[in-house]
Amino acid sequence: MLWTAIYFFDRDGMMVSLAAAAAVHELSHIGAILCAGGRAEGLNFRVTGLEILCRTELMSYGREFLCAGAGPLGSIALAVTASKTGLYTLAGVSLVLGLYNLLPISFLDGGKMLYCAAARFAGCDAGEKTVFISGIVTVAALGIAGVWLRRRRLLYFALILGICCCKNGRKGVKSKHKARV
Repeated sequence: MLWTAIYFFDRDGMMVSLAAAAAVHELSHIGAILCAGGRAEGLNFRVTGLEILCRTELMSYGREFLCAGAGPLGSIALAVTASKTGLYTLAGVSLVLGLYNLLPISFLDGGKMLYCAAARFAGCDAGEKTVFISGIVTVAALGIAGVWLRRRRLLYFALILGICCCKNGRKGVKSKHKARV
């Protein structure tokens, strides 16, 4: 549905750049998962983007942290490469995608990275609480920014970003992880 909306309202020709940036982002995740000994089993299409279904129960928190960080790292690397070759739209879209995914919210890469770090050092429950609290703080900050940016005509961007971030899964991060050492 999001891709259809982007296609119909795309006046600046950003659809190709967005598709390329998303492909590089997700392929970076898949490459890291395969290198870390995981197994990618499929993709889920969500309003906020793609979700890679994989088996990670044998991976350590450190490896899962690196796999989650591989997507934003791939996005930022694409942004740097594209800007050096003069593809500024691709660079901008890729940079925004990478930074957006670093937000510490449970279903984004930043939330998964935060969970893995907190769970590794303080346990699963502490990791879950840390991601939950950081998600609430982030969404509140985005809401405040949306109100402030309203006068600068960036309200719709902040509003859409806030709505996407508010949709926290009921299961949380912990349900996807088994207790590990």
